[in-house]
Amino acid sequence: MHKHMHRSRPAAPARQHGTTIVATMVGLALGLLSVLAMFNLYLAQARQIEGTRTEPGMRTRSSLDGQLSLGLLTLQYDMQRAGFGIDTAAVGTDLVSTNNAAGQTEAVGWRWRDLDTNVVSCSAMRYVASANAGLANEAGRLEVTNTLTPCPIDPPTPTGTGGLFSQTGVQVERVAQDIPTPTITITRQAPKCYLGTDSTAPKGVAVQFQAQVSLAGLPLTHGFCIHNITD
Repeated sequence: MHKHMHRSRPAAPARQHGTTIVATMVGLALGLLSVLAMFNLYLAQARQIEGTRTEPGMRTRSSLDGQLSLGLLTLQYDMQRAGFGIDTAAVGTDLVSTNNAAGQTEAVGWRWRDLDTNVVSCSAMRYVASANAGLANEAGRLEVTNTLTPCPIDPPTPTGTGGLFSQTGVQVERVAQDIPTPTITITRQAPKCYLGTDSTAPKGVAVQFQAQVSLAGLPLTHGFCIHNITD
């Protein structure tokens, strides 16, 4: 009787598990691209918030907007004295503006009378280009003089030869700096500038400033009425 010899079959090769080198490299490349995209997004947001050397960011613009608003509010307080205590106060006599070569208002002078001393005082404001004058990216500053008592000239012309800004001893305070050219509008007998509820009452002068802290900033509009001048 023959014994049967049973031979075991060779084991099948084990299947390999995991990723290939190509798949790993593809994954690494996609991961690097994702990191690079996130980094670029971070840089873009940082530039928007913090700004660059040539353009202030959101954080700086917010601070500058607040300073500009406060400066214009202070200027409003000064300008609203125009014509006070003066009979028949008028534009051109008690509120005087001068224009630049482009016909834009760049300076304003005004005066008022102290009812106790009967002395007339005056003051003035102006915009002065400090960089890139005449170009689209022009920047400059808003300035205002101290109160001049008694007013040295009649009428209170702000600029030019003999103007308020050229008077001896005048002190100049800066309202805003490094701002694009503002738009200053003066409207005589403005429809909305009347006191009380009677719309037929004499109309005052409307003054409006439109300014911004940078070329990319949002325009800031600040307007007010001068009720002492109705002519």
